Amino acid sequence: THLSLKDVRLVLDAAEKPINFWLELGSFEGHSAIFASQGLLKYGLHASVVAVDTFLGDRFVHWHGRLTTNSSGDRRRSWSNQMRPDGTMTLFDS
Repeated sequence: THLSLKDVRLVLDAAEKPINFWLELGSFEGHSAIFASQGLLKYGLHASVVAVDTFLGDRFVHWHGRLTTNSSGDRRRSWSNQMRPDGTMTLFDS
C-alpha cells in the first residue's frame, strides 16, 4: 500500500464530522483499506470501511504475472492465463 498514517489523518481532518464511513475505490488487493481501518481505530473512530474493486487485478498483473513466494521462500511469477497476446482479457469468455 502507498497509504500512510499521515494520509489517513489528512483525510480525517478534512472530512465532515462525524466520520462513520470510509469508501475506497480501486482497492486492488485491499491493503490500503485494511490500513485505513487500522488508522481509524487508532484515532478512536469506529467507521464502516467499504472497498470497491473487481479484485481481479489489472492488465499489468495479468500480462507480467504476479510475483509470489512459496512456503520455502522462493519467489516466482505466476500467471492467471486470463490475458490474450493482444492484451484483451478472457475473464468473461464462455
